[in-house]
Amino acid sequence: MMLVCALLLLVDQPPSLIVREPVADRFVTPTCKHPIDVEAWAPAGITRLTIEYQVVSQNFTEALKMGHDFEKDELTRDGGSHLRGRWTLDLSEFGLVPGDHVRLRFRAESRAANVQSKDVLLSIVAPQTLQKDLGTSLDRVRDELSAALTRQDLARESTRWLSEDLAQGKTPSEARFQRAALDQAELGADLRAAARKLRQLHERAVANDVFPAPWRQSIAGVVEDLEARVPIAAALSLDTPEKLRDARKFQDDCRAGIAKALEGLPR
Repeated sequence: MMLVCALLLLVDQPPSLIVREPVADRFVTPTCKHPIDVEAWAPAGITRLTIEYQVVSQNFTEALKMGHDFEKDELTRDGGSHLRGRWTLDLSEFGLVPGDHVRLRFRAESRAANVQSKDVLLSIVAPQTLQKDLGTSLDRVRDELSAALTRQDLARESTRWLSEDLAQGKTPSEARFQRAALDQAELGADLRAAARKLRQLHERAVANDVFPAPWRQSIAGVVEDLEARVPIAAALSLDTPEKLRDARKFQDDCRAGIAKALEGLPR
């Protein structure tokens, strides 16, 4: 009797690392409780996930270098090769003042291989400065939603023209159906992006304890409503005559959602 065995060899490669939060350099207040969110994966599995941070302050004679190993209750695993770490960096412990900064770097290790992220800089500013920065970002999202509302109106008109042509016995070209479907799909992607930006604004306002509670609640409500509209906008198909019947109703719903979001955004 012959026994056949299969041997699986996993070549250890440097891990892949994604920093989900903070995604880029940004302003924070001296009392910020900043969420940290990082993911890493490797064929042979992740053995260690850490964050190194350097605190530079006018109150210190030299930079304060510290680190944090993500512990068991801060980690989630997806199989044996993927690891995600979440933690909160509390800057209020350091007595920072505007002009200081904190430099972050993330590291993932897999057996003998390891990889580290680029530095992310958290610049300390006064709460009023951060409010102005977030307000400017909010105005940009408001402009994007206004443009999306105009585009949704144009998309509804395209659907109406297609419906009228069909009602008159005309046969619109396949290119017109495809164009209408593509326009609506792109609009869905834009709404998804706007909802993501607003969620980040809300999270930053909460983490830095800026803006009153009603302001934050308004943003959270708009995000929830927009995210409910995204599947409708993105999945709406206009590429065949049969699918046009209910298309305008869905587009009306999308338009109403965008208009409601614009009305709900705080000034």
